[in-house]
Amino acid sequence: MLRLTDLDVGRLSWRKRRLEEWLAALPLAEPTRALQQLAHSLRALNGTLTEPALRVSLLGCYEEPVRNLAVTLRRPGAPADRIAFLTLVNSEMAHGYEMAVVPEARPDVRKRAAQGALVHLGEVVRCAYRAYLPVPPGLWRRIHLLYGQVADETDGAIGAAYRNIVLLGLADPYALPSGAIDAVTALIAQYGRLAVLPATGGFRIEPQNDAPAQLGGGALKAYYIDTRPLVAEVSRLRAALLERDVLPSVWAQRVLPDVAERLLATLGTAWLPEPHVRGARVHLSGERLVCTGFSALHTLAGQKDGRHYVDLDAPARDGRPAVPVARWRIRDAGHGGLWLSSEETGFEGRAPRPGSLVGVREPGESGSWQAAVVRWLKRARPREYAIGIQILGTAHGGLAGRGPAFPFAVILIEPVQGGPATLLAPPGRVAAGRSLRVESDGREVAHLPVSRIDGIGGLDRFALAGGVCGKLVDRIAHQGIDARVGRENTAAL
Repeated sequence: MLRLTDLDVGRLSWRKRRLEEWLAALPLAEPTRALQQLAHSLRALNGTLTEPALRVSLLGCYEEPVRNLAVTLRRPGAPADRIAFLTLVNSEMAHGYEMAVVPEARPDVRKRAAQGALVHLGEVVRCAYRAYLPVPPGLWRRIHLLYGQVADETDGAIGAAYRNIVLLGLADPYALPSGAIDAVTALIAQYGRLAVLPATGGFRIEPQNDAPAQLGGGALKAYYIDTRPLVAEVSRLRAALLERDVLPSVWAQRVLPDVAERLLATLGTAWLPEPHVRGARVHLSGERLVCTGFSALHTLAGQKDGRHYVDLDAPARDGRPAVPVARWRIRDAGHGGLWLSSEETGFEGRAPRPGSLVGVREPGESGSWQAAVVRWLKRARPREYAIGIQILGTAHGGLAGRGPAFPFAVILIEPVQGGPATLLAPPGRVAAGRSLRVESDGREVAHLPVSRIDGIGGLDRFALAGGVCGKLVDRIAHQGIDARVGRENTAAL
C-alpha cells in the first residue's frame, strides 16, 4: 500500500495515478484514522510548489473520499475528534485551492480553484455550526476577500457557493436544534437561488468584516444580498405545511413535521432583513449552578415557597450531597446557550455527556432552574471540562404521573422566547398524538393535547397546547399547585 512517506515530490509520487491508488486504499471503515491520513497528505501537498493546473487536478482526487467521510458526521453521536479532523481536512482543501487562485493561472483553472475553496470554507463553517462551536477567527473575512478576488469573473456556480455560505451564516445557526444544520443546508441548496446577490438592499456584506452580513448602510465598498424573495418562499412553504401537512420536498422522509414548522418559522425570521434578536455570541461572565440528570432537575425545580426544600450543602446518609450541584464558570454566552467550564471534581470525575439533560441556575436564593441540553464537551485543561449547553426554558418540577403500575415524574418547561411549553417524560410513558389530563388535588385542571418533538438524554419531549398550557404554567410557577399527569379515563395513556 502506498504510504504517506511515499508521496515524495522528488520521486514524482504526486502523479495523479499514484495518488488515486493511495486514496483507494484509505481505511474508510475507520473514519477518524482516514481523516487523519487525509489531513497529513493534504498538508504535505500544500507545502509543495506545484503549478496551479496540477494542484487543482490533484485536489480533485480528494473530493470523493472527503464527501464520503463527511456523511458519517450526519449520524447521531459522531465523535468530537472526527469533527475536528473533518474541519482540518476541509481547511487544508480550501487552502490548497486558494493557492491556485493566482493571476497566472488559466481562467478555467482559476474558476475551479475559487469554487473549490468556497465550497470547503463553507464546510468549515458548517462543521462549527453543527458542533455549536465558534467559527474560526478571520474565516468570514477570508471568504469575503476570496469572493472579491473573482467577483468580476464568476460564473453561476461560484456565486451560488458564496451566496449559500452567507445564507447559512444568516440562518441564526446557534439557535437551531441539534442536527438541524444539515436540513437547513439542504433547503438552501434548493431555494437559495431566490436570494439576490448583488442587490441594492437587504443585508450588507463588508469584505473586511469577520461576519456573514449585517443590517443597514455602511462602507462604500460594501455590497448587499436581498433575502426577501427567499423569505416569501419560506412563508409559502410554512403555510403549505400548516394547512395541508405538505413538507418541503427536500425534507421529505428526513424531518418531522413539528420540527419542520419550527425550522421554517426560525428561518423566516432570521432571513428577514429587519432588526431582531439572533442567537449571536455575547459577552457574559460569572458562575452558574449546574445539576445533571432528570432526577436532580426534577427535585430542584420542584422547590416552591420552601416546601420540599433540599439543602444542597447537607450530605445524605452515605456522606454524599442529596442532589449533586457544581459551580461552573461562564466562558462565553449566546442568546440561546452558554459555554461553561469547571474542574472535573465538581462531578466526581464525570462530566455531563453530549445530549444529556442538565439544569442551570444563577447562584443565590433567587432565580429559577432552567432546563438545558449539552451540545458539546471537551477538555479545556488536563483536569478541566468545558461544555456548551442550549437553554430549553424554565423548568417546573414537582409534577408526577400516575401509571397503572407505578408513578413517574415529569418536568414542565416554560420556553424562554414564546412558543408552546414542553413536557419531559420517561420514554414510552406518554403516547404522542393524544391528550394528557392534568389534575390538582383530585380535580381536573385541563386536558392538554401533546405531540412528540424529539428525544433528549433518553427522555421524550412533547409540545403542549399553547393557550391552556400557558395558564397551567402560570399556576404551577406562582401558586405552587401539585399538578399530576393522570391516566384515568384517558384511552391514549
